[in-house]
Amino acid sequence: MHVRKGDGNGAKDYNQSQVAAGIIYLKGHDTISGLIKLITYDKRLFYTEKLPILKWGDIDDYKITKLDRYKVDSVRIYTDTVNHYPSTLFIQVEPMSLWRPIAVSKNAGIYVPWFFISRTGKTFSNIILYSQGKKYRIVNRFFYGDIKVKHYRHSLVRFMQRRFGVHKKIKDFQNEEEMFNYILQQEEISLANKKTTKCQ
Repeated sequence: MHVRKGDGNGAKDYNQSQVAAGIIYLKGHDTISGLIKLITYDKRLFYTEKLPILKWGDIDDYKITKLDRYKVDSVRIYTDTVNHYPSTLFIQVEPMSLWRPIAVSKNAGIYVPWFFISRTGKTFSNIILYSQGKKYRIVNRFFYGDIKVKHYRHSLVRFMQRRFGVHKKIKDFQNEEEMFNYILQQEEISLANKKTTKCQ
C-alpha cells in the first residue's frame, strides 16, 4: 500500500500511515472488509482521494482495491488491546473526510477530524465542534510525556467560556463525557436562539 511519488513529504506520510483490519460501509449499503490503510484525506494530495483496502480474499495475491471516497459512508476499524476498545467508528461528515465522532446532537457534533487509531484511549490531541458546516477548535495541541486527562478538561472549560460565555469549573462535571454533552446542549440552545431571532 505504498506510493512511489508524491508532493513533498506527503508520500512519506502516506506510506507510513497505519493499516488495520476493518469494514468499509458503502453508501449503497454494501460492505467490504479487509486491511484498510488509515490515510487522512488531503485535497492537495491526489493519492488520498481513494481509500486503499486489501480485501481478505485478495491477501494471498496482495491485490489492493482503491475505493473512491465519495462512495464511502463510514468505516469501522477493529482496534487492538492497546486501545482498549473492540472497534472504532469513523463517519463521513464533510465530503471525502472520515472523522471519529465523540458526541453528536441533532444539529451539531464533536469529532476528532482525523482518520487514525488513537493509542491513548479516550485522549486526543485534536477535537473540534462541527456546527452549521463550520469547525470550531476545542483542543488542538501536542502533549509531551504522559498525557493527563486534566489537560483536556482545562481546554474544554476554556472552550465553554470562549464559545458560550459561561464560567464553568472542572469540578462542575463528573467526566469528559458530561463536558462534551454540555457543550452540545449549549450549542443547540444557541442555534435555537439564533433561529428564533431570525423569525422575529
